[in-house]
Amino acid sequence: MSALPRPDFPPGTQRELSDALHELHHRAGWPSLRTLAREAGCSPTTVSAVFSSARLPSWGTLELLVEAMDGDTGTFKDLWLAATTGGPESSYHPGSYNRYFFDAFLPPYEQTAALCGLRFLPPLLLHGAHRAPEDQVQAHVQVFRDRLQSYPDWPELEELEQCPACEVPPTDRPGEPRGAR
Repeated sequence: MSALPRPDFPPGTQRELSDALHELHHRAGWPSLRTLAREAGCSPTTVSAVFSSARLPSWGTLELLVEAMDGDTGTFKDLWLAATTGGPESSYHPGSYNRYFFDAFLPPYEQTAALCGLRFLPPLLLHGAHRAPEDQVQAHVQVFRDRLQSYPDWPELEELEQCPACEVPPTDRPGEPRGAR
């Protein structure tokens, strides 16, 4: 098989993802849609859509295809939290009504990322969003847009560690429901 059709993305992260996926397909020896579908456990139509559609694939499907081509799923994933809060930044303090610094609310996100093999990126926050003046909201939206378009070329990413190993023993993972045998 030869190269699959590519969607026409403008420069940015979506194009980089598509280019990386097509490059992996090339390095894997151009496996056919049917071969990839069989290896990933999905339909050839789904595989074709991942390579050719302008829509982003689900992480699960992308991960299975990357694995089917013997790729490194770690190069395809990061987790970034973009959030707004109702309270001002000063309310995230032990002496205020939220009782904790904002960082105290992040461990569940960080752990979810680790369990999924994702690297947790520094969050982008807009505190007091519902009372923020329009120019502040627009400035935040512009930062968000700029960050998405420049990912993964963020200077601080070089300083971040890769995702921590979080091996869950098979006995602790969900299996067949009891009595299913």
